[in-house]
This record gives sequence, structure tokens and C-alpha cells, in this order.
Amino acid sequence: MKYLEAERMFDKMEKEFPIDTLKYKSLNIYPYIRVYLLFQFLKSPEFFKKPDKKSVFKRLLFQFKVLLASFLGLNFLKNLNYKTGLGRKNIDYLFISEDKARNISINNKSIHPFANGIESLLKNYGKYEIVEFVKKTKQKLPIFNDAFILNGLLAKAQIKYLFSKFFKRKKQRIESFEKFKEYLKTLELTLPFSEDELIDKLDLIFFRAKEYESLFKKMHLKTVFFIVSFSDIIFPAILACKKLGIESVELQHGSWSLNVRYNNFPDDGYKLLPSIFWLWGKANESVFANVVKSKNHRTVVGGNPWVSEWLKDDSEIYDIVERNLTEKVFKEGQINVLVSLQPEPDPLPTHLLEAVEKSPENIHWFFRLHPLMLDRKEEVFERVKKIPNSNVVLYYASKLPLFFILKNTDMHVTMWSSVVYE
Repeated sequence: MKYLEAERMFDKMEKEFPIDTLKYKSLNIYPYIRVYLLFQFLKSPEFFKKPDKKSVFKRLLFQFKVLLASFLGLNFLKNLNYKTGLGRKNIDYLFISEDKARNISINNKSIHPFANGIESLLKNYGKYEIVEFVKKTKQKLPIFNDAFILNGLLAKAQIKYLFSKFFKRKKQRIESFEKFKEYLKTLELTLPFSEDELIDKLDLIFFRAKEYESLFKKMHLKTVFFIVSFSDIIFPAILACKKLGIESVELQHGSWSLNVRYNNFPDDGYKLLPSIFWLWGKANESVFANVVKSKNHRTVVGGNPWVSEWLKDDSEIYDIVERNLTEKVFKEGQINVLVSLQPEPDPLPTHLLEAVEKSPENIHWFFRLHPLMLDRKEEVFERVKKIPNSNVVLYYASKLPLFFILKNTDMHVTMWSSVVYE
């Protein structure tokens, strides 16, 4: 089911069902449920893929190691430029993210396009720091500049949550959950979790929110930034911001989709949604027509900080790339075609592969993976490598900053991508 069909489905749902009645502990949880329904509509297996037992055990072991190290005052990620001690000093602006967002590298250092992109802007107005959830450390490059580790905070919340779950005798139920489940059947839909599973997810969010709240108080924060609000790491941060009166800002990172295109939106908004949506340009404002009617949500047209970084004459990042990689990647006289792939069941249409195969020698094809396709890298690369054409670029196309590639691109090919807008 594609976007237009999903949009019609949400419109119908939000007109026919009283979504404002979906509450848990007085919190309206519809935005949380809506995210899962959206990805179910769009058939995104990456969103629902459950890790195997071995990877779960490794992750829990890693989290325990991080928590133990934080209690002992140790930093075993120092070699990757991560630091500890978040909350010991005042910070004006905090960017919360995950290490998986560092999907490009420069000079053997991994970069977060949005966190590093907005840094040069915000540091002119106050103290700015990045805090990240580090999921893995193997085969990981040191990060560009530095960032605090978020794992300790999340691990503390997890332990408190597990203790509460062990001693809790009776769960509070979700209002209107059964009615909503029955209504979804009329649309031939089902929720990807039971009521008890959803309650467990929400309880963990509440415990994380309390830890964030304690941290934000210590830092005397003004604003929290992030790029994706529909995450079990960001939802609790937004709740903490709402409790403390701190601005929470979601930076646009692509085309705004159905996660913000509401048909029915309450006057006082949702506590699970950010207070500010930072837009690249006015062209995106129409998506938020119903959202901004609420007194607790607004949009700000702030431009694309990552584009700005590449247009600056004194950009440290651009200087490093331009100096080290331009002649290595882009040869004089060649025509460069960027292919922005999308996480479709078949991201490589036959006519595209035929065009690559039959193209003249001076045309070089740069196949760039969508961030949601990183776990399919080998599958895609193997198919592309079979094309009898040596002028295909795979590694650099996905690892280098997008705007460095765009500055040297003659043609852009895609099924659909916000890269067109950028």
C-alpha cells in the first residue's frame, strides 16, 4: 500500500474513530500507534524486523558493560571520541541521536550530517553538545568531533522498568484499545502488538522520560534537537521536554510524510509530538496545515543546516573532502550520474540496469543506498556488480556526504527521493 492509499486510510480513520480517546495513564498515545500503522501500510519490514536471540544477548551484554563503566567512571569508547559526564555542566542546546545515523565518513571519521551540520549555527548562540545511543562498536570509525554516550541513561531506565514490572501486580489498561482494534478490522488491518505488549513499550518510555527529565534539569537546557521523533529513544525525550517547558525540535531530514499529515488534530496537540518542526523551506508548510492550528506546535523555516555547511567557504568538513577525495573519485571529463535508491522490494528496475549496461565509457554511475537499506547492502551490491560495466561506484556513493557528490553530479536518477528537493 503506497502513500496516497495510506493517506486516504488515515483520513478515513481519523474521521470515523474518536482517536482522542486512545489514552494510557492520561497520555494520548495515538501518535505512537499511528507510526506502527503507517509502516504497516507501507510494508516496511525493516521497522518490524525482530533481532535474533544471539544479537539480543550481545546487545544486553554491551548495555551492561556501558552501565558498569559509567558507575565506575570509565570510558571504554574514548578511542572513538565519545565522552562521559553528561549532566555535569550547563548546556543550552542538545542534539539526541543514534550512532546508526552516522552513515557517511570523511578522512576515516564518521559524521552525523544533521548533528554536525547544525553545530556551526548553534554554537554562536550558546553551548551545544551531541549525545548518542551507541549500538555497536565493532568495525566502527572514530566520530568527527565528539559526543556524549546516551547508553548509561537508557540502561538505568531499563533496570528501573524491569524492577517495576516484576513487582507490579495489576496493569492499568489502555482506554478504547479494544474498540480501536475492532474498528481496524473493518479496514482489514491489525495492530502489530497486543495490548500488554503496547503497555510494556509505553511503560519503558515513561521510565526513560523520567531519566531524561532528571538530566535536562541538571543541564538547564533551552532546546533539544533530533531528526526523527517517532523513536523509542526520542518519544521519552519529548515527554520530558513538555514536562519541563523545554522546546523540542525535529529537524527535517527528508520529505515530510504521513507521520505528520494529520486529518484530525486536537486543539492542545499531542505530548508525544515535538513543539517545533524545523523546515527546509516554505514548500513543506502545507503538510502541517492541521498540526499548526494547535497552540502547542508550530513550524520554523530554518533552511537545511547541512546544505549551509557545504556552501560555506570556511567549512572544515568540506575542506577535508575537497582536498582529499575530489580527484580520487571524480575524474576530469567523466559524466557523473547519481542513482538514489529507495527501500523498495526491488530497488533496481530492469530498465535502469539496462541503461547502465549500455551506457558509454565516460558515464560513471554512483549507486547510493537509502539509510533504511544499509542491511541490504550486500544484496544490492552483488546485483550491481553483475552489470558488465566497470564505471559503477558503490562504496563512495553511500559513504561520502550527499552534497559533496551532488556538487560533482551531472544527472540524478531516482524512483522518488527528497534528494531531488535537496
